[in-house]
Amino acid sequence: MNTKLKNILYITLFLSAFAFSSCEEYLDKAPSSDLPESAVFNDPRLFKEYVDGLYPYLWYSPEANWTTYSFGGFCSMQMANIEDATDLSDGARNDAGPRATMNIGSWLIGQGAQSEVLWPWEGSYKAIRICNRILDHVDIIDGLTQTERDEIKGQALFFRAFFHFQLVKRYGQVPYVKKAFNTSDDMDLPRDSYEDCIQWICDDYNEASDLLPLNFPASELGRPEKGAALAMKARALLYAASPLNNESNDKNKWGKAAQAAYDVIALDRYALVPQERYMELFYGKPSTEESIFLRNGGPGGFGGSEFSLPGWGSFDSGVGARPWSSEWGSTPCPTQNLMDMYEMSNGQKIINDYENYDGVNPDFNTAAGYSDADMYNNRDPRMKLTFLLNGEPWLDATNGIELFFNENGSPGQHIDEGVNWTRTGYLEKKFWDPALSPTTGTTYMNWSFIRYTDVIMIYAEAMNEAFGPDNDGLGNGLTARMAVNQIRNRVGHVDVIASNQEELRERIRNERAIEFAYEGQRWYDVIRWKKGVEYFNKPVYGIRTTKLTDGTFKLERKKIQDRVFKEYMHRYPIPQDELNKSFNLENNPGWSAEVQ
Repeated sequence: MNTKLKNILYITLFLSAFAFSSCEEYLDKAPSSDLPESAVFNDPRLFKEYVDGLYPYLWYSPEANWTTYSFGGFCSMQMANIEDATDLSDGARNDAGPRATMNIGSWLIGQGAQSEVLWPWEGSYKAIRICNRILDHVDIIDGLTQTERDEIKGQALFFRAFFHFQLVKRYGQVPYVKKAFNTSDDMDLPRDSYEDCIQWICDDYNEASDLLPLNFPASELGRPEKGAALAMKARALLYAASPLNNESNDKNKWGKAAQAAYDVIALDRYALVPQERYMELFYGKPSTEESIFLRNGGPGGFGGSEFSLPGWGSFDSGVGARPWSSEWGSTPCPTQNLMDMYEMSNGQKIINDYENYDGVNPDFNTAAGYSDADMYNNRDPRMKLTFLLNGEPWLDATNGIELFFNENGSPGQHIDEGVNWTRTGYLEKKFWDPALSPTTGTTYMNWSFIRYTDVIMIYAEAMNEAFGPDNDGLGNGLTARMAVNQIRNRVGHVDVIASNQEELRERIRNERAIEFAYEGQRWYDVIRWKKGVEYFNKPVYGIRTTKLTDGTFKLERKKIQDRVFKEYMHRYPIPQDELNKSFNLENNPGWSAEVQ
């Protein structure tokens, strides 16, 4: 083992020796016998490696279980994918992940709900403690240049804000912790107000943006830069302006979010990649002009390394078509609900009424020129970049994957009725690099926590809510409609069709669903819009493709699952173990130990 890897291992052991699982456990415990605390905080090289110990918390799992990481990324494409709790996706296993828990209202039962409801609380506060210890020591360690101190302090402030936001977007009010506690401190903290949490998050991001460079060198890919701090601040302000957190619809909050997003645009550091390079955003060498803050490669380190997927890409191995899996099943599988969100190539939506949506007999928009018999043609180009469809050649299935059933009921080669197969009749393509070999191969996986597209969409939504579709309320020459069209035109899609603020709001929400599909945003978007009951408390649908004796195919819509979402679920429950430790923490309304 080389010296750097050995030191990182020691740092990891050191972190685990004093890491806490809640606010109450912010204790200065004895350092690891392998590496005394004094060594870390008196050696600039070890201290910088200690700082790097923050990055694994971006995919936190207390059990180091690759199926159940908390905060997204490649690993959340597996059984704990939060997208499976939304109307966009259905998991291919019925015994794990949100499909088995959150979708039926059984939160905190099973690994999927733990990774989404419990572990973000636990992992965030562990990371926040490290941030505060870094800030306590960064100015007193000898051997660091001023630039190094600034970059370290900027990273610590960035992550302190980042992980507090992970808490706030789930639980609402939380204790905002700005110090590393000693054993003599009172650690039974009450929840700070939502407004204070957002203000402190923004303060930390502002200070971080002043300290972080505009560009890190390519070898440091994955570290947050100035633009990342400003972009994440814009996201925090967007959430604060959204209906769940802005019941009076204060337009000033929307205006602040729009201005924060424009501050990123004004850096002139980022740009949308052209259509022909669109998939670079998701796999392969990352597109640095559009990526703002991402994780590249597999778990480990802040930078990128190729992720090996031996034997996971085969279609003709007789075990079924399962992207990013072996014999255990695949997730996510796109739903018909998502398919119906992709407009026709003329910009018309295909479904008139989602609020009273019947996925088997929907109310079609006759102006779209759409029919189920010709479902997959003349659609938004992103549809075929997201869905893997029946008959499409893929990897070693050179004659086309078989996601169909024969008239006698027998399945094609790549579909079945079992739980480890797609129930929706579709497979997900977006994060599946077609360059992978069926038996061996490596690829770079790009998980963007935020990308420039998101900044433009934040700007569009906030501008529309503050000023309407076509009012240049900030005086910078960019309206809400113009911003939305940048996103659509980049992939070769037509301008948005919307005649007023309400219609553009609907199209922006739809645009976010398809542009960020499987990037972990849909669930939180719907929650912040306070639309969970409307969007999620209803069935998800799929398609059954039947191959007729004449070789043609018949498509039939089918219901996959009734989903459960209650009004109180717009805020997560605080983990019961944390409540049991505290006299000051109170749970969110509607939650109890029984319903969790």
